[in-house]
Amino acid sequence: MISEAFDQIKYRTLAYARLALYSLESLPIQWSRRWIDQNSIPPSELPKSRHQDLLQSFESMVRKDIANIRQGLYTSDLVGPENPTQHLSRYLKIFTDSLFSSYRKSLGVNKHFSEEASVHLEDLPDYYKRNFHFQTDGYLSEQSAQFYGHQTEILFRGTLDLMRRSLLGGVLREIQESNGPLHLLELGCGAGELTRILAQSGEQVKIHAIDLSQPYLEMAQSRSYSNSNVTFQRADAETYSSSEKYDYIFSGYMFHELPDDVRRAIVENAFSLLKPGGKFVLLDSLQKDDDSRFNWALEQFPKQFHEPFYKNYIAKPLEPLMKKHFSDVTTEVAFLSKAITAKK
Repeated sequence: MISEAFDQIKYRTLAYARLALYSLESLPIQWSRRWIDQNSIPPSELPKSRHQDLLQSFESMVRKDIANIRQGLYTSDLVGPENPTQHLSRYLKIFTDSLFSSYRKSLGVNKHFSEEASVHLEDLPDYYKRNFHFQTDGYLSEQSAQFYGHQTEILFRGTLDLMRRSLLGGVLREIQESNGPLHLLELGCGAGELTRILAQSGEQVKIHAIDLSQPYLEMAQSRSYSNSNVTFQRADAETYSSSEKYDYIFSGYMFHELPDDVRRAIVENAFSLLKPGGKFVLLDSLQKDDDSRFNWALEQFPKQFHEPFYKNYIAKPLEPLMKKHFSDVTTEVAFLSKAITAKK
């Protein structure tokens, strides 16, 4: 009882401190964006009821996170604070970079790349050759890869990793309780944020992670993982092929940045890459009416950031697409994210 009470206090304190920190870090970026981009539409003032919805969802995720840690689904390493000096140093660079991204937004420039980033453009699909979020170099530079995790946590006020963990608890339990080795494929692994959580599944699990961005793959490879059986490859999720079939395929926050036809192609390809009985687990943004309390947030997002496929994404539920190929399609919601799990 004492141990449980201590864990409740410790992890809840960490979660709320993280919420406060990233909320505070967002303020100078918002203020400078409005100053630089005078034509931008400021976010609407939230009524009290919406603040209550946000806090209720946050508290629900915190409770689930604590339960998952106590059950051993992942370790407390995933929730602990990072080195404060490194964090502050990176934040100052992110704030400086936000001035340039705000200026690009004010000009409507969304396809600007440095020389470093331009070398990666040649064999990429057209939809990928852009500054998503008006981010410097899009997903094609070392700096972008270094900033990405921190930037997205600022955007979601320190809740993005919490959403990932909340939604993955059930499937992590399933993987850990399975007999024998399992092969996992991660599509669009980015800088390895989801990979770190999947790596907590145990040494019996082999993880292969692919992404289009070489700089992001290098960032992902540089991270330390609790599982030594993690490999990376530059590849396109739409066309990736392998003689090996997988027990689980994961995708994290990739589909909302894809054109509709590419989403369909990736779902079909994932089906072909799974073993019979294998599962496709897709984490991404909520879509319209998944949780109607947050429809306002979904509508606001593409107004503030360069997300050209997002309006189409939120209007076209993924579940019917998944049901065309898979069985046992289920959806779980956590705050502004959802996880769709489907069985071959």
